[in-house]
Amino acid sequence: MRRYIEIYSIMLRNSLIRDLSFKANFLLWMVVEVLWFCGQIVFFSIIFGNVDHIGDWTKWEVVLLVGTHQIIAQLFQAFFFVNVANVPELVRTGKLDSVLVLPIDSQFAVSTKQFGLDSIVNALLGAVVVGVSLSKLGMMPNLLSILLYVVALCFGIAVHYSIMLGLAAVSFWIIRAQGLVYGY
Repeated sequence: MRRYIEIYSIMLRNSLIRDLSFKANFLLWMVVEVLWFCGQIVFFSIIFGNVDHIGDWTKWEVVLLVGTHQIIAQLFQAFFFVNVANVPELVRTGKLDSVLVLPIDSQFAVSTKQFGLDSIVNALLGAVVVGVSLSKLGMMPNLLSILLYVVALCFGIAVHYSIMLGLAAVSFWIIRAQGLVYGY
């Protein structure tokens, strides 16, 4: 376990150095993600400007859902997306072989090679939106509710990871599977 933590911290440091060496790209992607998220919030604000409810959902319940989705999607993107999306390329070029001989779990090594630190900031923006929507709904969650919410977020990230890893695994049978992983 200690070895995994050491490896993980080295990979995190390398990702931070890589991201900050291209500051403009780092900031641009962060701005693009923030604008996309704000666009979603504006979209639902326009819809709820004309109606009070959609089914049983109020505006702030939908905003809470959108904020939760933002947290899950951005944490998945920060920690796993780039790595899992790179699996077909590793298989195609034969570079996966060098990962398989490492003295650590191969799936861990492939899944945590690099991080998108800009997505962490956007996940925090989602957490702020969740907090605002909870206050607008007049809800004050207790410690157990917060713990269960965090567990549910982890399950959401695990579902995203499992689906994408399943799609990436197709690359063992199909030579060019990048289109499957990226969704086009």
